[in-house]
Order: sequence, then structure tokens, then C-alpha cells
Amino acid sequence: MSLLILADTKTSSLGVVEYFREPIFSNQHPCGPLLEMTIEEFLVRGFDLTLGHFEDYDRTHVTKNDLRPLFSENQEKAYLKRHKTPIMISKNFVTGEITVSPLFFRQYALSGLRSHDTDRRATLRPGFSSKDFRAAVEHALNEAG
Repeated sequence: MSLLILADTKTSSLGVVEYFREPIFSNQHPCGPLLEMTIEEFLVRGFDLTLGHFEDYDRTHVTKNDLRPLFSENQEKAYLKRHKTPIMISKNFVTGEITVSPLFFRQYALSGLRSHDTDRRATLRPGFSSKDFRAAVEHALNEAG
């Protein structure tokens, strides 16, 4: 389960993509609408937004009929080229740890996201604070850039 942050460091804006799973196959799907805000706003609100998403993830299941596209066919590539600093925030339900991982695009499509060869992620142990969360996101923004 995860949130994908797509940051444009030049304009200090970002988009947040929520992923939810299907009830039968547990495949994850990006679900619209795209939530947009400034990077600073996310650094302030992201802690609560992320914890809220992971609570919703447990009780929200999507079917193909529920999925709303994030982008039109023509918008995805242009948006991802502008917001080319991707960060994945995921939770391990077994350990309760949150991982904040900078990624990169092999191609400008959500399916083109890849992890870096070296480990650049930050792991937050259960009970982490909003200050810890902000530091992990700032670290990921620096590592991805």
C-alpha cells in the first residue's frame, strides 16, 4: 500500500497519488483524483494525510469500475515530465514501519517508475513524529534530485 508523491522542485508543487487494492487479487491501482498542493504544504500536512491514507487503505477496496483516471492519455507524460521527482511512501503492515523512497522514471509513465540502485530510502519506526516524517520526505526530495 502506498502513496506516490510527484514533485516539481522548480515550481515547488506536487501531486499525491493514492493507491488502493482490489478485493480479490490485491493488485494495487492508482486512484484519482490527483491531490495537488505545494511542497511546503505537503511537508506540513503530509504526516496526517499519509496516516489517514493508510487507515483508509485497510477498509477501501476498488474494482475496475471504481477506478478514475488520474490523467487523460495526453496529460500523463507532460505532467510526469514536469513533476519528475517521484517519492513512494509505503507501509509494512507486519512491522508498522513507513518507508519513504525516492524513485526515478525510466519512462514518463506511472508504470515507468524504478528504484535507484543504491538504497536511498528512509524507514520510520512505529510511533514516528511529524518532525521525523518531514525529515524523511525532505531527505527523499534531496536524494531524488
